[in-house]
Amino acid sequence: MKIKSTKEQQLPYFCKKYTFQNKDIVSSVYIDRCVKDIICISSMYGCPIGCLFCKSGERYLGNIPYCDIISMIDYIIDMEEGFEIIISELPEDCYKIRFINSY
Repeated sequence: MKIKSTKEQQLPYFCKKYTFQNKDIVSSVYIDRCVKDIICISSMYGCPIGCLFCKSGERYLGNIPYCDIISMIDYIIDMEEGFEIIISELPEDCYKIRFINSY
């Protein structure tokens, strides 16, 4: 997964949109909320629902491979400062990853 561009915006919170390209163009967003930071990662190329009002629904090319999802997360963490990664075990033998900003 290669980085294509970044775009910063100051909405109620500072946001940075990362655009990546591999099989298709996908976006991820970093949101700095002061108390905690949020990373929103795309998990599909497009969307299978096909809603007429949504650009993502114009085409669906399948799920993004997990290695590309991890590379998007790694890239954003490398670009943004102050992340502490905690991996905690959940009851159903699955894992939850929390990214905590350490100010």
